[in-house]
Amino acid sequence: RVRDPNQIDPRWLALALRNLRDQGFFGSHCNKWIGQAGFSVSELAKVDIPIPYPNAPARSLETQRRIVARIEALFAELREARRLIVQQVRDLDGQASVRFHQGRYSEALPLSQRAVSLSEQAVGADNPLVAALLANLAAVYSVGSHAAEGGQAPRPN
Repeated sequence: RVRDPNQIDPRWLALALRNLRDQGFFGSHCNKWIGQAGFSVSELAKVDIPIPYPNAPARSLETQRRIVARIEALFAELREARRLIVQQVRDLDGQASVRFHQGRYSEALPLSQRAVSLSEQAVGADNPLVAALLANLAAVYSVGSHAAEGGQAPRPN
């Protein structure tokens, strides 16, 4: 809870603390016990949270709120962009799957590769979506290379 909301906007404080966390500040300054870590309230009170125009509270709050609103709008745009990319990835994967099941492995391969690449950028390499796409890509490589060698390709499921 913010003690003086006339000095600092709670959303500004949350962003500042999140930024410190992301920079590793709390991890390097906290008390560590077995299986847990803590940061005392007295230590938290010592953390310097920068605010714009500290000597002009009304101007400071107005600026904090304007900056927070802009950051939140940018995060919303990022979420929407990520959603659109994930939809594109699913579409690419669907197209690759159709070609795979039709035995058109050389056409499925670049679609699968692109789906993996986009998904890694959008959601991170350790996301379950990427794992599923990598499994699909592996199947394209496996079945496609077997078929390219002139062997009887196993029938895809």
